[in-house]
Amino acid sequence: MHAQGLSPHLHARAIIVMACLVATGAGASKSQGADEALLLNAAEQLRTRDLSAARATLHPLCPGDLDDAAAAAKKGSIPCRLIVIAETETRGTRTPDKISLLYWNVADDARKEERFVLARALFNVAIERYPEEPENWYSLGIVERDLGRFADSRQSLGHVLELRPSHRDALYWTATDLMDEGKFDESVEILDQLIASDAKDGRSWYRRGQVRVKQGKCAEAAADLEKAHAFKVDPKMIKQQLKSCAQQ
Repeated sequence: MHAQGLSPHLHARAIIVMACLVATGAGASKSQGADEALLLNAAEQLRTRDLSAARATLHPLCPGDLDDAAAAAKKGSIPCRLIVIAETETRGTRTPDKISLLYWNVADDARKEERFVLARALFNVAIERYPEEPENWYSLGIVERDLGRFADSRQSLGHVLELRPSHRDALYWTATDLMDEGKFDESVEILDQLIASDAKDGRSWYRRGQVRVKQGKCAEAAADLEKAHAFKVDPKMIKQQLKSCAQQ
């Protein structure tokens, strides 16, 4: 998936520049920023199946032979894990869905480390290998939310729903993205669907209440938030929404 109007090459370069800015902006060292840029370059090479180039790009971050890489991979090194996966893929010993899962696991760990740009790039590699897996698209949509890319997130979640229309998490976050984009009626329509299929879904009651706060429908919002409270949604979150309504 590429940013609208950008060629794949320019898209990859834009991701690398973004990573450097994020890293340096967070107070990371120049070497850390350079390492992240190498990882992103390798991720793009992996996405386009240029496996030998990806291994060469990753080698400075994971020196030694394949046995060394395998040992470091077991300790969690992302560059070494990617080298091992690329080697496995070259040998053709795993089916596409299994290769996709290997990339997904690395991407998920990157996201847990809040390396969201890298996680996004690696989830795209997982998708390239096995686009039929809804969870690949779902994970991409979530990390795009982490990056504030709400329209892109909704597009990814749309792919989830094409593959699995009843995916509750994808429906919920689609509704949330629509709310964040100010498309309140569309958001409520999805939340209505979620609540109708599970009346004990506290987070959907809460989210619909939040949307109604934004719409200025405070009486309806209060009713939804009361339901959310009954299903153990954080009282502080509910209090904040009610306060927002009272200030309108």
